Amino acid sequence: MSRFDPSRYFNSIVSSQIETWHEWVKEKIDAADFRNRALKFEKTGELEIDLSQMTENVTMD
Repeated sequence: MSRFDPSRYFNSIVSSQIETWHEWVKEKIDAADFRNRALKFEKTGELEIDLSQMTENVTMD
């Protein structure tokens, strides 16, 4: 998250991406896609992560 806002005001970061996240969740539910996934926001865009294939923990940095 620090990639978005060096001041680390996470609430402002979350609120700026909430609509994108809601749409992503809605699409997953509508498609009955209940796999173990997460949506990661990066400066270059969004990245869908398969949590069941991760070998490391996701960090907030």
